[in-house]
Amino acid sequence: MPYILFFEDQVDNTVARISAAFPTKSNKAALRKYKKAFDCAISDSVKYEMIKKATEYFKVALWMKDIDGIFMYVNTICCDTVLKTKRNVVFQKNLDFTDNVFSEICEEGDKKVINCGHDMRFIEHAVCEEKQHIWMDVYKSPLRSPSGRICGTLGTGIDLSSLVSLKIKEKYTKTESIEIPLGIILTKEKIKEILEKYAAKT
Repeated sequence: MPYILFFEDQVDNTVARISAAFPTKSNKAALRKYKKAFDCAISDSVKYEMIKKATEYFKVALWMKDIDGIFMYVNTICCDTVLKTKRNVVFQKNLDFTDNVFSEICEEGDKKVINCGHDMRFIEHAVCEEKQHIWMDVYKSPLRSPSGRICGTLGTGIDLSSLVSLKIKEKYTKTESIEIPLGIILTKEKIKEILEKYAAKT
């Protein structure tokens, strides 16, 4: 069964984050229907198809890395929106993509999750070619072996572009990773508040 099933533990938080980033009534109704069907699904193959379809529709980036940061699974959304590559990235590391603006902050986030041993969440921002902004709500979890030893990381990334105002995009132009609480709902106002507090500290 594909690695995507390792993301089953992240379904609850991912659904909540998608709902916040895509807040239309039709999207919320679709997510409720999806979550109910997912909770009732018995076979792994059905769950896999449901996760795959939902993450493709809402463009959720998914990835899994081993303890050394080597990609073991990456979905096409991650390649398109975060890594900005069409080539096969399995068995490579973030830092192999030297032209990717997210490489260093992704590595730092992985190390934090492995060292602390629990889930962490970040707002990650970068400006790519032609001043194209990428704003992501990134959630990372330690991947554990059957014995409980941390053997890698799992990650989900949700595009926050629709929640970031033009004024914010003009003001924040550096590549940054800001740790945020796990349970908060990111709205336009909340993102602005987080960024202002972060800017005041740095």
